[in-house]
Amino acid sequence: MPSSLIDLVCNWRVSSQLKTPRTIADIREIKQTADNKSVVQNLETMIAENLSYMLFRSIESTKCALSNTKESFVEFIENGIEIHEPISESEFTELSHENISQIQSCVENTLSDAGVQEGEIDLVLLTGGTSFIPAVKNIFFKKFGSEKILPIDAFTSVGYGLGLYANNL
Repeated sequence: MPSSLIDLVCNWRVSSQLKTPRTIADIREIKQTADNKSVVQNLETMIAENLSYMLFRSIESTKCALSNTKESFVEFIENGIEIHEPISESEFTELSHENISQIQSCVENTLSDAGVQEGEIDLVLLTGGTSFIPAVKNIFFKKFGSEKILPIDAFTSVGYGLGLYANNL
């Protein structure tokens, strides 16, 4: 499978760009020589029916579940495509290693750029989403200590943060 095609398939935001006559022709050509033609047929259906976003929502739901449990399943059933794939927290962490490393570097670079030491930080607000992933939470716990970490609802975090800032003016 061409890497350019894989890059588009893996990014639901641009996956609609796959629905071109050239891409469909490429997929059909790949299907002719594929060992598992049904997998390539599923890809063709995903593209033809614009199902990428729905699949990524299912994956996102699984990611959220893994923030609270050690194992979950990617479940997706749509237009003849059925995915029932178990994944453990450790498998997810391994698959996310590069992103987790980038987050850790970002934390380090932010402190460095601001000229601030971790001991000077009074409070860290974890506002949901990726910050609830255990491996990501662990970055902040190790760096700042659990007593400085405040998990908070993503929808109210900005207001809460602004309130804390205003209180210190």
